[in-house]
Amino acid sequence: MVTRPKRSLWKDYGVAIGVAVAVAFGIRAVGIEAYRIPTRAMSPALEPGDTIFVAKWPFGLQLPFFDDPVTRGRMPHRGEVILYSPGPDYTRYFLKRVVALPGEIVQVRKGRLLINGRELPMGNPVAGCGMESHPDGVSYTICRENPPLEDFGPEKVAEGSVFVLGDFRSQAVPGSVSPVEPRAKARSWGPVKRDELRGSALWIWMSVRPRALGEEQKGLFPQLRLERMFRRIP
Repeated sequence: MVTRPKRSLWKDYGVAIGVAVAVAFGIRAVGIEAYRIPTRAMSPALEPGDTIFVAKWPFGLQLPFFDDPVTRGRMPHRGEVILYSPGPDYTRYFLKRVVALPGEIVQVRKGRLLINGRELPMGNPVAGCGMESHPDGVSYTICRENPPLEDFGPEKVAEGSVFVLGDFRSQAVPGSVSPVEPRAKARSWGPVKRDELRGSALWIWMSVRPRALGEEQKGLFPQLRLERMFRRIP
């Protein structure tokens, strides 16, 4: 029987661990990363306590320590939920839905969204929530609550940009997603430039019911919301 020297075994283990760590960091940097949802800004599609996976490659491959993307990706689709950050030195990340494309005129009036001067209908609202529909057939569920969003526009979306809004249309619920600053204040809406895009939201992989202020945790483990887990983000 042939045995390998202990020094060689430790070296092999070290190399294997190093490769595994490098692969994990590589996947996180250019592949898929998880983000936690802290507020209702994207409710009902995303709720506080959801943890989602975001794909980082659709809008261009961005490598760590490089300001410019290595590859040029596509522009977001209408209705797509995107992750973005306003500038390379900005540590906050925002998760919003694309509602207007380059060349379109967008306006928010009394909490209602208008595209090219036409107010988008919200069909069959129940408790302030319903489907917002675009003329091109794209639709998704939104909720409105007082105080309504502040008025904006009309303003034309610049080339190379998209306009985003949260699904929960209220001034009372801002929110951002960030491993560094999970409770940072976010913009409710705004234009997003191409170089600010960071990824496309894929699906919910974990959902934990958040505790209310002052509430004690029941049991040893957090309460999972199984019905929300492994759901694709609409």
